[in-house]
Amino acid sequence: MRRVSPTKNARPYNAATDYGERGSELGKQVIKFGKYRCTIYRRADLENSSWFFRMYLAEEKRNFRKSLGTSDIREARELASSEIVQIL
Repeated sequence: MRRVSPTKNARPYNAATDYGERGSELGKQVIKFGKYRCTIYRRADLENSSWFFRMYLAEEKRNFRKSLGTSDIREARELASSEIVQIL
């Protein structure tokens, strides 16, 4: 079942094209690691949110997401690099 936006002429939400366009991510940054890249962001719906990690896994055709458990951006970047190494 597809979710439909409450506006009259709006098109249905499509995760493949609309993900990340909802204003739900704060301070979004892309981190490159060789030919790979990931995104770190804070959630807008949580007050004082910690940083989260997201990386697209092409083999599985899905996004891997994980909370980094820190509110420090420098530490979040280091943890994101470590996560990329673990995933690869």
